[in-house]
Amino acid sequence: MSGRPYTWDEDSDREAFLYAVPCPSNSGVVYFSTHVTLMRLNPDNSVQVVAGSWDRPGERDGHGSEATVNAPLCLALTGTLASTTRGGAGAGAAGVAGVEGAAASGVAGGGATGAAGQEPGTPSATAAAPGYLFFGDGGARTHAEVVYVIRDPLGPSPSMVPVAGHDWTDEEREEVGEFGMGPAGDGRRDGRGVDAKFYCICDIMLDSRGQLYVTDLGMQTAHSLPCVRRVDPAADYAVTTLPIALGAATSASLTQLPGSWLCVYEWGGSRLQLVHIPGLEPCVLPPPAPPAPPPDLAGLSADWGTLLSDPVGTGSDIVVHVGERSFAAHRLVLAARCEYFRRQFAGGCRDSNAAEVHLHDADPEAFAQLLRHLYTGDLDFPAARLRPLLELADRLLLPRVAERAQQQLLAAASPGGVVEDMLWAERMGFDQLLAGLKAYYLQYEGRVLSTAGDAVRGMMVSHPDLFFELHVASVVRRAGGGAGACPLRYAAELG
Repeated sequence: MSGRPYTWDEDSDREAFLYAVPCPSNSGVVYFSTHVTLMRLNPDNSVQVVAGSWDRPGERDGHGSEATVNAPLCLALTGTLASTTRGGAGAGAAGVAGVEGAAASGVAGGGATGAAGQEPGTPSATAAAPGYLFFGDGGARTHAEVVYVIRDPLGPSPSMVPVAGHDWTDEEREEVGEFGMGPAGDGRRDGRGVDAKFYCICDIMLDSRGQLYVTDLGMQTAHSLPCVRRVDPAADYAVTTLPIALGAATSASLTQLPGSWLCVYEWGGSRLQLVHIPGLEPCVLPPPAPPAPPPDLAGLSADWGTLLSDPVGTGSDIVVHVGERSFAAHRLVLAARCEYFRRQFAGGCRDSNAAEVHLHDADPEAFAQLLRHLYTGDLDFPAARLRPLLELADRLLLPRVAERAQQQLLAAASPGGVVEDMLWAERMGFDQLLAGLKAYYLQYEGRVLSTAGDAVRGMMVSHPDLFFELHVASVVRRAGGGAGACPLRYAAELG
């Protein structure tokens, strides 16, 4: 990992590492660790517990929040792994002889390295859809001794099990002794799965073959130096120490580079080391899925427009009479696109099965515009028909059309016609439009008085409350109250 931010552990009053790893399926999921939990951040910004509990640190295996963890570190995410192979000794030694540019004398805690000479480039696991989340955990101790795996972390009930290493017993710690000088050395041991022993896991890296590379710090003494160890999931999670010489680092990070190079950064010694491992290749994220082609809205609109232009030839089954005009249409289209017709055609209504319906006191041209919208989605209406169109849209329960018509009416407001527009909007009950027209009147009051003085005097007589409200708002505006002052409140106080 390129960096490790910190989170504060309030219980122990110390800093704890905060690790995060994105899901390689381009799903937008990110896994991260706190001191006692493994969490999943979903694309909708919701957070879900994958393993552990906020208030119960521990080392119990199980499903989700039933399990407990303590200091989960070093996350690595992979796909579904191949079936493990059981049998001959040395199954976990693949690639040991193939490590180039590293001195075997620098290895600490080597243990049984298995059979050397196995072809290092042979894949031992196949990466597929993300299905395994690996991490190191310290159990009851402050440093990680066990590699755990969470199977199916994206599923509803992820399960956590140890796969490599184990929590040391008191007897094992006594055999190690101080500074790793006991009869068991520093206690680290290669082997299969939980038979292996780690001392202090500080980083986990995954390659394209599904193999894990782990830095184990040891005791950071002359008798227990850090080392790099490989864990092979396809060989019963066999652990093998690699001949890579590290100094007495306080921490060590692993990064894969192209060309089968492993980069090891030793924090304490500020040393960067490149090691060539044949067959080592980084996990490559799949390319993002190509964006879905945009819907052919223009073509769809044209196709539905064909139904409107030739209703008889396309199976029209209803006629709508508006004034002196008649409009052939399709019952399904009207019901799907218009709440008014949906209710009218519903079972139980008098005209639910009628072949003809009548819209009384409606403007035929306004209905023609609305019918075109119902078939094609077009919201571009002629300015000359906006008022009757808005009235009819409100009557036919078409809120999107009504909102669009009000926007167009407000955009078309002028000093000479704003008074008439306000009186009409108030009479029809279009409060949103009326509020916008009032603001326009106040903004251009001087021009309104100079170009439509007669209309203003007429408003004083026919709509004295509206005129008084505007007059008070104008006084407040000029006095510094601003256009945002509430004219109704001032009018109520003065009246």
